[in-house]
Amino acid sequence: MKFTSPNTYFKPGLPHLRRRGFGLAETVIAIGLFAIIVSIAVGGFSRALRSQRQAAALLLANSNISITIEQMAREMRTSYSFLPGGTMSQVNFINAKNQRVFYRLNEESIERAAVCDVCIANESDYQKITAANVSVKYMDFRVDGHQTYASGDRRQPRITISIGVAAKDLDLAGNTINLQTTVSPRLPLDT
Repeated sequence: MKFTSPNTYFKPGLPHLRRRGFGLAETVIAIGLFAIIVSIAVGGFSRALRSQRQAAALLLANSNISITIEQMAREMRTSYSFLPGGTMSQVNFINAKNQRVFYRLNEESIERAAVCDVCIANESDYQKITAANVSVKYMDFRVDGHQTYASGDRRQPRITISIGVAAKDLDLAGNTINLQTTVSPRLPLDT
C-alpha cells in the first residue's frame, strides 16, 4: 500500500507547490496598508480629543459666566437708584447694604466695585469677578423704568444684561456664547 500524505504542499517532487513565505512586494504592500489604517485611526482619535477639550473649555466658560450673571442679578434684585437711560457698558446702583455698586467690562473681564453711596469708584476699588479662562467679548446693560426719579415714568426698573463670552483657548477663537437675562428689583414704587 502506497502512503499518500494529506498535505499536498510538501509532496516530494512538486517544487512549485511547496509552501513559501511572503515576498518583498507583499510585505511592502501590507506595511503600507497598515500605516494608512493607523494614520486614519490616530487622526480621528486626535480630532475627537481636541473636540472634547474644546467642549470642556466652552462648558467651563459658560458655567463661570452663568455664576457671574447670577451674582449680578441677585444683587440687583435688592437694589435701587439705578441710573436711567438706554444701553450702557457699565451700570451702577445702590445695593441693600447702602453701597454704590459698579459693574463694568475691563480687558475682557467683568469687574465689580462697591463704595459708599455718594462715592465714585476708583481703579483700585474694582475687583475681577470672572475667571482667568473666560474672555468676555461684550457686556451691555439696558435700564428701563425710572421709579426713583420725580420726573420718571413710575415704572419698576428692569435691567437687561447682555453678555458675549468665549473660552480663552486659541482653538476656540470664533466660538462666542451669547447670554441675556432681565432683572427686576423687588422694591415697591415710590409714593
